[in-house]
Amino acid sequence: MYTTRLVSLIRSRGLYSPPGRYDAVPSYGKIFYGSGYPITGVIKFLGYYDSTFNIANFPSISINTDFSEAFSAVVLTEDAGNDSVIFDGVEDEGAKRRPIKALNVFRNIYSVRGSFHLYVSMKRKYDNAKGLGESASMAAAAARSIARAVFGEESIGDGPFVSKIARLASGSGSKSVNGPLSLWISDSGYSHDSSFSLNLPFHGNKISICAIPLSGDIGTEDAHSAALRSPFYNAWASYQRQAVFDFLNTEFDADTIMRTALDSTLKMHSILMSSASLVWTDRTMKIVKNIMNFRLHGNSVSLSIDTGPSVVIMAESDFELRKVSDAIGDICIEGKLAEGEPKIPPEFMERAKESLMKYT
Repeated sequence: MYTTRLVSLIRSRGLYSPPGRYDAVPSYGKIFYGSGYPITGVIKFLGYYDSTFNIANFPSISINTDFSEAFSAVVLTEDAGNDSVIFDGVEDEGAKRRPIKALNVFRNIYSVRGSFHLYVSMKRKYDNAKGLGESASMAAAAARSIARAVFGEESIGDGPFVSKIARLASGSGSKSVNGPLSLWISDSGYSHDSSFSLNLPFHGNKISICAIPLSGDIGTEDAHSAALRSPFYNAWASYQRQAVFDFLNTEFDADTIMRTALDSTLKMHSILMSSASLVWTDRTMKIVKNIMNFRLHGNSVSLSIDTGPSVVIMAESDFELRKVSDAIGDICIEGKLAEGEPKIPPEFMERAKESLMKYT
């Protein structure tokens, strides 16, 4: 059985660390904070076995980047049925649908009574983009603030445990918790407790990265639906499972990460095209062509594209990264692989206090 082999391999490499168990002891009327980084896929996933708990149909791997940072503040009150979510100072009914759903699921799993009041904000190195992992960073930030409020600071050091909470808001949020390189263990038939992420040790040379932010119209949920409509989805899912297994047999070096991310990008794009869904723009395709030409000439460069037209360019040196980004001609936002929690700016804490003070 695949899942048994996968866990056995992870254990044999000393990487398996199951989530701990923590008593829910909610702290009412106090503000708790959390933050998170976005992710970029190395081995991509699309399609949920269980969309209520965000259990993916197969495992996946990603890296954390610092192209943006997400910050979250939460207050838990004892009254029921009054959850609120504010994004960058605005309470938008459409934008809060997914976090409200995640809060309801979380409350039921851990038998927490009361209402959650979230204040979330993003800091970006760019103006606007689709496909640079913002939802994962927001899920990780919110999960950390909620874990502090319900389970205490002790739980924050347990990445696999916090990743389960983040997953309820965004599947990829699970991986954001345990970067800079992380594996999300998930598959058909998995439960909430068995689907979590693990940190993978990054070895060898560093990876230099930059991002070309591009706007797109297709939402992540639309991409999930489109992939599931593909006649090749099941074959792709089997391939992705094997790709994860093969990756876990490597040393997690820069060259392996870059080659794997490019291969996974092209295969996911093919799956979406086979269901008449195109997330790439003309500009995306020109960038891909340029990167492929550079690789043909022996340059150690690569790329990763998730569910949007934005492109993350990877290289094994700053020199090669500058060379390819200069040749492409677009502004490529410099970044780096990131881990842990971003530092929360004092100005965010002040805005959050002003917004949430009425609940304290």
